[in-house]
Amino acid sequence: MYAVALQAIFIAMLLGIVLQAVHMVYNIRSILGDMREIETRASGRNSGKGYQAIIPCRISSSSPEEVGYTIDSIERSLGAGVIDRAIIVTEPGETKSLERLGRYGDKVEILESLEGICRKCSGKNKAILTALKAIEGSGGDVVIFLDCDAHHNPETLWYALRASHAMGVIVTGYRWYTLRDIYSVLYNMVSSIAFEHMGIWRTRIIWGGLVAIPSHILRSMGLWERLSEELSDDAVMGSEARRRGYRFIFCRRCISPTPAQRSIASFYRWAVRQMVILRLYTPLGFKILMAIYSIGTIFMITLPASLIAVKTIPEAQLVALVSACYIAIGSIRGAIAIWLYSPHRIYRGSPPGDERIIWRLGYIALAGVRAPLILAILISATRTRRFSWRGTEYCIENRRAVPCRAIV
Repeated sequence: MYAVALQAIFIAMLLGIVLQAVHMVYNIRSILGDMREIETRASGRNSGKGYQAIIPCRISSSSPEEVGYTIDSIERSLGAGVIDRAIIVTEPGETKSLERLGRYGDKVEILESLEGICRKCSGKNKAILTALKAIEGSGGDVVIFLDCDAHHNPETLWYALRASHAMGVIVTGYRWYTLRDIYSVLYNMVSSIAFEHMGIWRTRIIWGGLVAIPSHILRSMGLWERLSEELSDDAVMGSEARRRGYRFIFCRRCISPTPAQRSIASFYRWAVRQMVILRLYTPLGFKILMAIYSIGTIFMITLPASLIAVKTIPEAQLVALVSACYIAIGSIRGAIAIWLYSPHRIYRGSPPGDERIIWRLGYIALAGVRAPLILAILISATRTRRFSWRGTEYCIENRRAVPCRAIV
């Protein structure tokens, strides 16, 4: 009986490896196919008019490096003629930090968030709503939303804006934590999970840190009502786009290099918060991840360790071998992510913050054994009822996260 059970486990693990390999190939094939469509449809098209960038930026909770990324991104994009207008929205009293951009005249508008614009939304959503009010009726073709904690290469914006205009679809990019230390490796281990699902429509996400939306679609999405009561901006955009039948595609060259905070505690708080948002907005996806990483942890560590310890029958060695294949699959995913998404490759070594080969190799190695770490983060996310984000404390109430001060 024991041998039969072990053989069944062995077969299940083999099947799991095959399914992972098929999923990986399908995902990559779809991502590359979408990129070919973007390059074909956007190339040679007349540029649109009134390309506008909205950048919510809380200076007080951003590092000088992040603010520098924002200013540099705007200056380079305006200088290259990629965008026609940039609207930066800060917290009250923070605009002085961006006065260097004043020389661009009416091409750059720096606003302060309107205090009474919403009560239970996040500070970021408040800033976005302020910007949406400012561009109301402006008549531009495409609006691109950018996070201020990442560097947005003008080439990135060019692809997103031109593709969105030429194809009439929502175009999303994603972030990549520049591999220059152990902290960026850890951040990418969590963040790059999204890369493994971007090629599949049902699991593709919109990243609000770089997303280009045709103005006519933006006006019809009802974001004003939705964002005024929500913590997340991108999850709301994604759900509204799906509900209304709008197509959104992933641009693999629209990658924004991002500096990682150099603290293990900051990493863990960030990772748990990311999973909390996933749990609140896509509960089915959260449960699927929980199942995947629970099984992965068992297959990689618990089961092989126990079988090797008892040293009863030869099948135990086969199970351990298959577990090693699970680790290898994860490392292959890591290597593919660097090949497809690393700014060092996309921008030919020109992104800010040089990546180092030792950390690229470290990321590949650790990606293969990330299951226990991801599982621990997911478990923490199921128990979290209160967390901080950009200087604001949020409480979970009725399956929603709202500023704690708004709860009466």
